[in-house]
Amino acid sequence: MKKMVWFACVVLALGSFSAAAAEVLNVPKWAEGFKEVAEKGSPEDVDWEEVANLGSNGNVRVFFDSKKNPEIYIIGESSIPTTMNAVRAKQFARKEAEINAKAAFAKWLQEHFAVKEENERKTLVVIKGGQGGQSEGSEDRTLDKRLVTQFANARWRGMRIMKVILKNNTCTSVWRWSLTEHTFAEMIEILTRDGSTDSLDRKHDQKIKEGSWSRF
Repeated sequence: MKKMVWFACVVLALGSFSAAAAEVLNVPKWAEGFKEVAEKGSPEDVDWEEVANLGSNGNVRVFFDSKKNPEIYIIGESSIPTTMNAVRAKQFARKEAEINAKAAFAKWLQEHFAVKEENERKTLVVIKGGQGGQSEGSEDRTLDKRLVTQFANARWRGMRIMKVILKNNTCTSVWRWSLTEHTFAEMIEILTRDGSTDSLDRKHDQKIKEGSWSRF
């Protein structure tokens, strides 16, 4: 009989919440781990061009919406070529910005989440400070890089383009992924696999088998 593996919602890998995230209270239990990576304030107040410059052609920011569900904002940036006609140059830049955003999303997942195995149960945990690798005093292991990259690409269809800024020969694009308990359970199920990408072929609205994950 195969050993049953339970999937758990995000819990904190280390310490207390950061000061910026501490103001976000009473979030759903499944989303509590995102307090560690969420920012205070509203995404409407963000200077997305400035945020994009903080990363390597891309970046990720997390906020809580009015229902206290996490919203992940992925920013991609690209130069607009000057050797093409205007229309083709903008199309090229938007595509490159999307590629850079996907890479930034995969990198963010790799740096901020890890798999914790304990008592035959796998848990996706948040790494405080986004250091990547193992958390101090734990047996956490990093997410499989190939699996994370494929997940970022496969789940891109669930992203919504929020903003495109064409300015100073630069294209800055912002995507938004609104997480629900179900989509987060799906994320846990996929990213805690041992390098298997079988579930990436699952239809976006396919129901997860009941009992395949649990929460604290």
